[in-house]
Amino acid sequence: MYAPIYDAKMPAAFNYGGMGVWTAWYMAYALEDNWRRYYMKNGKLQPFEPTEADTAAYAEVKACYNFVQNMTYLPPGRSKPIKIGGTWGIEYLHNDIIGTSIAYEAFRHASSYDRDYAPSLPKDKDQLFFVATGQFYCSATYDVEDYYHKLLNAMAASRPEFSSAFGCKEGDPLYNDGSHKCYL
Repeated sequence: MYAPIYDAKMPAAFNYGGMGVWTAWYMAYALEDNWRRYYMKNGKLQPFEPTEADTAAYAEVKACYNFVQNMTYLPPGRSKPIKIGGTWGIEYLHNDIIGTSIAYEAFRHASSYDRDYAPSLPKDKDQLFFVATGQFYCSATYDVEDYYHKLLNAMAASRPEFSSAFGCKEGDPLYNDGSHKCYL
């Protein structure tokens, strides 16, 4: 593996933001089709019957997707903001949001940050995680209308930790105070 996905010489935040998000995305993607419909009971697959709590949690996540889809961001060189949502629908980003959430939580529980390895990168390890995630998703193209560019902004908007790490305030693009939860 090589940067921007993984570099053994880089801080943990960089690798969790790249390789961690990539790995968690594939895990979520692999499970997506079956986890909603089946669960194991006595070693056999059974039809999944959602509880009221499951339905409420899904409604909360759906509300956050609607919140994120209507957010805008202002790319460099543009005079007008671009809406995150597209014709593909925000639910299409579900696994990316889950992958980012899983990688971020794992990173926060396991990481230490040694500034000597990457002196030109952000000093804050949360900022470095999100910068690495951005580098991973945007390394192939820099077209602000591109799906991956909008995806990255949707993932940032779904995480209140992004707002906290970068000092976003109410009214700023991508601000999420935590009242919108985009993951189960």
